[in-house]
Amino acid sequence: MIMQFVDKLRRPYKQAISVAYDATFAMLIAYICVVLRVDTLYIDTSYQSAILIYPLVVIFVFHLAGLYQVIARYVSFRFLVQALKATLVATIIWFGVLWFLGFDYPRTSIIMSFVLLLGYLTLSRMAIRLVFKPKDIIKAKPESVIIFGAGAPGRQIMRLLESSATRKVVGFIDDKRDLRNTTIAGVMVYARKDIPELIETFNVKEIFLSIPPANEFRKKEIIHWLYQFPVRVYKLENVDSLIAEQIKLNDLKEIKIEDILGRDAVKAQEELLTACIKDKVVMITGAGGSIGSQLCREVIKHKPNILVLFEISEFALYQIEVELRNDHFFENSNIQIIALLGDVKNKQHIDEILTKYNVQTIYHAAAYKHVPIVEYNIQQGIRNNTFGTQTIALSAGEHGVEHFILISTDKAVRPTNFMGASKRMAEMSVQALQDIFPMTSYVTVRFGNVLGSSGSVVPLFRKQIEQNGPVTVTHPDITRYFMTIPEAVSLVIQAGSMGKGGDLFLLDMGEPVKIVDLAKNMIMLSGRTTKDEHGFGDIDIQFTGLRPGEKLYEELLIDADAQETDHPRVKRAQEAYLSYELLQAALQQMDELLEAKTYQALSCLLEKMIAGFTHKDPIVDPFIQV
Repeated sequence: MIMQFVDKLRRPYKQAISVAYDATFAMLIAYICVVLRVDTLYIDTSYQSAILIYPLVVIFVFHLAGLYQVIARYVSFRFLVQALKATLVATIIWFGVLWFLGFDYPRTSIIMSFVLLLGYLTLSRMAIRLVFKPKDIIKAKPESVIIFGAGAPGRQIMRLLESSATRKVVGFIDDKRDLRNTTIAGVMVYARKDIPELIETFNVKEIFLSIPPANEFRKKEIIHWLYQFPVRVYKLENVDSLIAEQIKLNDLKEIKIEDILGRDAVKAQEELLTACIKDKVVMITGAGGSIGSQLCREVIKHKPNILVLFEISEFALYQIEVELRNDHFFENSNIQIIALLGDVKNKQHIDEILTKYNVQTIYHAAAYKHVPIVEYNIQQGIRNNTFGTQTIALSAGEHGVEHFILISTDKAVRPTNFMGASKRMAEMSVQALQDIFPMTSYVTVRFGNVLGSSGSVVPLFRKQIEQNGPVTVTHPDITRYFMTIPEAVSLVIQAGSMGKGGDLFLLDMGEPVKIVDLAKNMIMLSGRTTKDEHGFGDIDIQFTGLRPGEKLYEELLIDADAQETDHPRVKRAQEAYLSYELLQAALQQMDELLEAKTYQALSCLLEKMIAGFTHKDPIVDPFIQV
């Protein structure tokens, strides 16, 4: 019962118990040693003072040596070395203090105290290890790992890893020549060129980067260099834990493809982040989706009065609401969160929401974005993306919403599929409504794929790799633009604030990425290798062919040159659109063709309205009517 009670205590309480035990036994040891020397139980005042000083010195030195940071059930041989050094230093300091204070204390008692204290420390920790150590850890052989970076963070990581008894550090790697061939706690520091030999000799499967998070450029350079080795790479996630020297296993995160393709952040312009949000009523449609949920997280940081979450999926709405309400920032704010189920095509419901809450800013992220899905569900895809946008954008103008920001896609540029066409029609709806409702600032923000979104290939590849492949790529030459979700959302918010009305903004996506290279990099990051043409390797890449409506590459501009803005990663485009009257007539025709499911005629109509639209693939919607 007592053991179970102690085991369930929080770590600070366990550390306090260790300190109390160590202090008590240090005092007892000092007393026993002097009693054995003077051969009497009654000792004079100077001896008593010396005995009281000993535990204070011991606890101070043990704390500095990090002995109380080590989890006792995971102590290793290296801990015993630490204990020897700490006990010796504590004894020397104690002797120095007694000499400085002029205490005439028996030197043999000091030596005996050192021996007994070391014995107590070793036996007590080993006893705890035997009592509490899990059976699976007792039998497990520690994995050999390498730490890249031999500075203070690397030493912290080594202590943490080896305290778990599941990993053993076999070497440090560091680019500084003066550290080469030195040892840290008995572990050799090597150069980069030594990594292949270390991996082969010790069967290393994991490398831990101890590069501080602030040095992103160097970290990415190292990660790219490590691609050639079949190892998993981990990074230090929590800067605060590094500063406080309290790194935990949870702070060491496996490197993901987002860390490689993600760019160094450009400092956000605070006035643009808050202009459409602070002290306002903000509504986010598609609040439970990949982009919508990140919008919720960012918006709530900038202190709206009310945040309205609008979502058609009950589960997605539940998830984001629970997350936001459990957020530390929300708990310490007066922000009101309203979670509403609904469909963007339902104008009556939209009108009720805008009236009741007096919404001032709308981020419209609700859309069907998966090209093959919309190809098989043309009516629902276009009704949601085009007519849904038209509905909520019209309501926004009628109710005097100050800012309406449409989140669009590069697939709207010269589309070859109905999803892209539906998003281009949504863009033109927003552009046309600006002429009708000049008091509302309508803004469209267009960008490419985001890493890790529900429709991205990244989660699919990750799952396929976990299942040992194969990884499926549609075409060896297919390319896409990518950016991380946090960067995309931050730029969306800033671009929305920059708009003067009717603007179409493009986000700088950087260079396009070949999907097959993305797959290879993800396989390498998982610690495996890609199979070559001879079948050597771990995971195969299979090419499945382009899907209906899919393009080899995407674009961000139709036929105009993008203009620079005050933000280095946001550009402004001017693209032709239909007048509101012509748009309404076109939407009426589209509605009739959708209702009749005459999708070939719909395709011909879209070719007339959308610059560059060509649907060359056969229509695969199972409900098509000729």
